Amino acid sequence: MRPMMVPLATGQLDLDAGVLARTDGSEVALTAQERDLLRFLIERQNRDVPRETLLTDVLGYAPTALSRAVDDAVHRLRAKVERVPERPFHLVS
Repeated sequence: MRPMMVPLATGQLDLDAGVLARTDGSEVALTAQERDLLRFLIERQNRDVPRETLLTDVLGYAPTALSRAVDDAVHRLRAKVERVPERPFHLVS
């Protein structure tokens, strides 16, 4: 089975391994949660994904949970995959 490779402005992401090979030659490892979140969003590319869906389907929280977990997870992921995390290109909300 071929790895799921995702081209990003910052480099090439091996989504199966959870490793971003940056254009500067460095590598950034994603946590399992970050990898799952990114895979979930890629599978729904160009579609709105409700916060509650991310909270329950990816992060495993109860549907009634009040949490900043989604915000925190997206923030950490942007820091790893975006060229300028404050102006996201790939993970737009």
